[in-house]
Amino acid sequence: MNIMMRLGIFFLLFAVHAYAQVKIDTVVKDDESGVRYQTRSELGHGAEGTVYKVEELAPDGTSTGRHWALKVIGSEFPYYDHFRGPRIVAQLRAENPESKELDFFIAERPISHLSAVANGKETQVGKALLSELLPGVNIYLLGRWFKLFDFQTGDLISADPKEIEQRVRTLFLLAHDSVVPLDYLAKKGYVFRDYKRANILIHPGPSPHFKLIDTGMVESLEHIKNTKERAGTPPFIAPETLADPFNQDAIGEFLDRYSIALNLWSVATDYNGYRFSLDLGTELVKRPEILEKVRINLKTLHESGQLSEEALRQFEFLNRFIVSAQSLNPSERGVVKAEDFKAFDVDKIREETSGYLRMLSTRPPEDVIYQLPPNRSMKIIQGEKEAPPPKAAKTGAFANMRCKLRNMVQAIKGWAHLK
Repeated sequence: MNIMMRLGIFFLLFAVHAYAQVKIDTVVKDDESGVRYQTRSELGHGAEGTVYKVEELAPDGTSTGRHWALKVIGSEFPYYDHFRGPRIVAQLRAENPESKELDFFIAERPISHLSAVANGKETQVGKALLSELLPGVNIYLLGRWFKLFDFQTGDLISADPKEIEQRVRTLFLLAHDSVVPLDYLAKKGYVFRDYKRANILIHPGPSPHFKLIDTGMVESLEHIKNTKERAGTPPFIAPETLADPFNQDAIGEFLDRYSIALNLWSVATDYNGYRFSLDLGTELVKRPEILEKVRINLKTLHESGQLSEEALRQFEFLNRFIVSAQSLNPSERGVVKAEDFKAFDVDKIREETSGYLRMLSTRPPEDVIYQLPPNRSMKIIQGEKEAPPPKAAKTGAFANMRCKLRNMVQAIKGWAHLK
């Protein structure tokens, strides 16, 4: 029996087992702490499992009133430890309690042993990640609210200058709230590795900001170089990570910059990142004229008095960042530094954008941390075929089983390619 067949059988059995043990209204227990939770709703599917909204239970079985997001890991990838990333971020928080940069990351706690409790019996389910449950919505679902220009032509998508200015500010904040924490991580010797729209949440809060969720792939640069580990979402992985043979010297602190640049393209054009081919980065480097056309269009609006000088400056800054960060030469990605954002009054920009972000964070108006479409994090899609818009997650036994089987297949395909 070849390796792919053995892996297929393993993932199938694991998916069926996880499906049989955890569903809505299941009581699960953290075997280490003894704390019990009851699943209340399904928040999304991932290649590694399913995320549930859970209610914490008191020892007598009554509700404590506290709710969390619980990611039950139902199909493990064989080449990385799911818990290393959350533990790295937790360690950095403990060592640097005053660091504001780490506030942009979700807080996650690993659960090494999770059991399902039913009829007085406890059945081992597997592993899980417990996350704070934040109000907000995943930006994957909000593409049309971020779109600034057409991917193919560079034409602005709205004739309303106020709408254009608002979207420029929003994209600028997204870049700031991504570059600042990931550059901080890089200075500590770590990389995020899985920056994408599906891992970004708008957190309304007192001061609305973007938050990075799912730290499962955070890893040290030293570890990646030594193990030659390849992980992430293929369309957004920096080319030096996928290079064959593996070039250790090319792996550096600006690894995540490439992913940020491609995702800014994806958000600004609402061009779904999962339709990107693995050659997209190479293609974008050849098309700086698109961003230049956008800049000219914005400059024309400014010269006619319809767009503020500040908005034009913000886009010109974004333009410089994207062009440098998407470079196929890793050494050129650090041209624009995180400190360069200080040339702008970020607090004022955030205040001016707060109403818009709060509006977006309530679409749909649910108090959730994950609103994910079916996960395709390890699936490779060639070409640029139009994909249907994400659908609301279906419920029921058949839908759950179908999703787990699909995730199993995607995990195997991704492992086979990246390995």
